[in-house]
Amino acid sequence: MVAKKRSWKIPVPIVVVVVVILIGGAFFAGRKLHRYATIPNNTEATVNGQPIKTEEFLNALKMAAGAQVMQTLILQTLVEQEAKKQNINADSDIAHWREMAQKNHVDPKVIAAGEPGVRAEFLLRKLILKSSGVSEAQEQSFYNMFKQ
Repeated sequence: MVAKKRSWKIPVPIVVVVVVILIGGAFFAGRKLHRYATIPNNTEATVNGQPIKTEEFLNALKMAAGAQVMQTLILQTLVEQEAKKQNINADSDIAHWREMAQKNHVDPKVIAAGEPGVRAEFLLRKLILKSSGVSEAQEQSFYNMFKQ
């Protein structure tokens, strides 16, 4: 008896939605967690005089969200590797994103924490456009037709 190899074909829109959700979740988690990387003392909270140490807090956080964060980092790395293979970069998009964030008075620490996820989203968009044969000009034209 010969075993059949299963082939999984996941529609591109579903993959895109999942990646965007994971990257967005990591971005917002990064915004919240960034402040914990710079705490000067070793206590996060005190409950009835008993301290909850930073290490204890971070270990619990890692246990609770570690797998999701790792999956997001893996997906970001895969997107970056594929974009590099296809000679696609998002430098101008990132520069514009940074400029807009600064104009809106976003904390520089938040900008730095969010940049990897945002870069991956820009690269993913460009990879999808390239694979679909749609140019950025066509994408912009379509957007302009339907924007409110």
